[in-house]
Amino acid sequence: MKSFIWPMIFLLRELLAEILTKLQTIWIVYTFLTVYIYTKTTYKMARQTISVNEPNDRWMKQKIEGNEYSSKSELVNDPIRRQREQEEERLWLRKELLKGEESGLSNKSMAEILEEAKRRAKRG
Repeated sequence: MKSFIWPMIFLLRELLAEILTKLQTIWIVYTFLTVYIYTKTTYKMARQTISVNEPNDRWMKQKIEGNEYSSKSELVNDPIRRQREQEEERLWLRKELLKGEESGLSNKSMAEILEEAKRRAKRG
């Protein structure tokens, strides 16, 4: 009886490993499709045609082949997105600086000002 159990355990272990591998593959495909569908339905892409010189085209191809980007569109959109984020941060900072200037001088100590800033940060 014992000689029969060990081969069965080994086979079950192998079968379980194969099932887990397939489940992992299914999960990866599911995740990719979810992100793809979300991106396609959330962000409507405007089509543009641009021209790049040969050195830039080679560089773009290297980035894609090196798996840093999945497409030329992604490569072009990335710096544009970062630039927009930087502009938004600069606008926010300008608004905050104006608020500070308009509020005038404070009678509070530096410790009081820091404490108030910490409270505001916790509130969001």
